[in-house]
Amino acid sequence: MSKKNKEKIVISNEELKPTVLYTIKERKTNFIGLILLFAIFIGVVYFLPTLSEKYEEYKKKNNPDMTISPSNPTQKPNEGEDEDDVGVEDTRFDFASNPNIQNDDILVNNFSYTNNVLTFDVSNIKDTPVSLQSKKYYLELFDSTDTLIKRILVGEGTYKASEKKNMTFALTAQNISSLYLKQIMPDDYPEFILPPNENGSSILSCRLNETNYIYTFTNNVLTQINEVVTLDQNNANYSTLLSANQSKMQSLNSANGVTVATSTNEASTIFNYVIDPALAAIDSLENNNYYAKTATAKTINFEVEARGYNCN
Repeated sequence: MSKKNKEKIVISNEELKPTVLYTIKERKTNFIGLILLFAIFIGVVYFLPTLSEKYEEYKKKNNPDMTISPSNPTQKPNEGEDEDDVGVEDTRFDFASNPNIQNDDILVNNFSYTNNVLTFDVSNIKDTPVSLQSKKYYLELFDSTDTLIKRILVGEGTYKASEKKNMTFALTAQNISSLYLKQIMPDDYPEFILPPNENGSSILSCRLNETNYIYTFTNNVLTQINEVVTLDQNNANYSTLLSANQSKMQSLNSANGVTVATSTNEASTIFNYVIDPALAAIDSLENNNYYAKTATAKTINFEVEARGYNCN
């Protein structure tokens, strides 16, 4: 019987040694690269709104049927939402409820609309005098079909402490359903362009009752204001209006840059006040429809119409 060869197992007396499988090298931090990374991140965050708007404009250009929503639209208050959190300019008031509408300067209330005449009060809510001439507060009136009836400029001039003034406007609307009180600054007025006549000048005429304001522009610069007041002798208020205009004529007759004249015929008496905006001290003449030479046609048209005049 043959014997199988047996392998000898040799046991080493040496200590066990660790086997190195892989060496990980420690990397040094690249400080400049870290700064660049942060710079890129900040740049993306900063320019993200602009990039978003550009992208929306690109989509609009390539898809004309698409509408772009404003980034911060004015919304009507939701049902149950606190109107104080929304702001008076975003709040539509129900006219029938005879609301008290108040902002930081004035309170508008005591509304009444009878026989096509709208009346309301404007009060200074402060215990100190306040000038509202530059505030440009407007009431916007809407009918039941949500159509704008009239925009009224309220609270002009200076109010004494806690002073209240009553305002009256003639309207032709069937009804008034709702209204806003908002501030509209001249830069936000809609564009208005006057076509030149054959002499190269532009004329804006605004009429209310017996008074007509004629504004003349030359190269888009206001060069003359002509106020023509025609008093019908059959008017029940003829004597009162005549006395008021005679006093006004005497007051303006000595003013710099102002020329006054009067004429009478069988039916009426006519007062003509001609103002040179380049020479007259407009503020001292105390007439909101007199403007400095820097006034634009869009400003005059927007504001004078908001005082109840019909301009064309």
